[in-house]
Amino acid sequence: MLKSMKINSKIAIIFFLYFASNLLAEVKLNTIVDKKIITIGDKFNLTYQFIYDDSIQIFLPDIATKLMHFEIKDFSEKQVYKNKDGKWVKEYCYLLTTFFVGNFEIPSIEFKFKDKNDKTYSLRSSPILIQVKSLLSGKDKDIKDIKEPLSIAYNYKPFIIAGLLLLIIGIIAYIYFRKLKNKKKVIFTKKEILVPADVEALSSLEKLEQEYLDNDDLCKEFYFELSFIFRRYIERRFEILALESSSEELINEIKQIDFEASIGKEYLIEFIKTSELVKFAKFFKDRNERKNDFLFVKNFIIQTSMKNKPNEVMEMENR
Repeated sequence: MLKSMKINSKIAIIFFLYFASNLLAEVKLNTIVDKKIITIGDKFNLTYQFIYDDSIQIFLPDIATKLMHFEIKDFSEKQVYKNKDGKWVKEYCYLLTTFFVGNFEIPSIEFKFKDKNDKTYSLRSSPILIQVKSLLSGKDKDIKDIKEPLSIAYNYKPFIIAGLLLLIIGIIAYIYFRKLKNKKKVIFTKKEILVPADVEALSSLEKLEQEYLDNDDLCKEFYFELSFIFRRYIERRFEILALESSSEELINEIKQIDFEASIGKEYLIEFIKTSELVKFAKFFKDRNERKNDFLFVKNFIIQTSMKNKPNEVMEMENR
């Protein structure tokens, strides 16, 4: 009987592993490059390809910060299509280059996605080694011997002395005018801003909607303005340096904020990342996508608005 129980437990374990592997096999991630050996300055394509059976929502990670030795020159997101096996295929393509010589690895990157039941999963891409060669030939790489110094046939001593005198006079003049300029006293006074952060942001959004939202040629300008309005509101409302922070720094700050809003932090983080792609990686969004991002920022401001006290800033006056 004991032997029969052991056999049954082994069968149960094998069945569980088979069932779990089938679940993980529903979504497959391929990492593809068109070149593994390039010369310095060459461009090559890096593609992250998702293959899946049912609908999923993919969250793009901040790939630029993980590609240490590579520079992103372009980005494109291909339309979803079905392959010959009847599975859905989604591809994210990056055009990369580098100006370093050697062997460099495109690291394994974690992608998160949600299934139709709103459950979150993650997959890691495969690391890929890229070999970058120099444009110089073997003969050119050799360091040539330094030639012996030539004898100075002319007496440059008077010119050297004159140059030193001019340098000393210039330093004295710089110090004098610097002190003269610093005699002006700078006085800081407090001045209240009567317009609250949410009122200012909503007013700016109204102008943005009228001037940029419907124009496809101004997609990048639209996201520059929308991102600025969002960051300025975050800075004034939650008192963090949002305007001066990088995307990664701002995301870390947002994770620490305990705001009362129905919009999840993951959507805030996704908006920040995709906005950066539009601004700096030639990523295009159509009018409906722009409108959704616009309404997302507007709803977030309305839900997190605070109408008790206006912010205070320092106004500098020269006297």
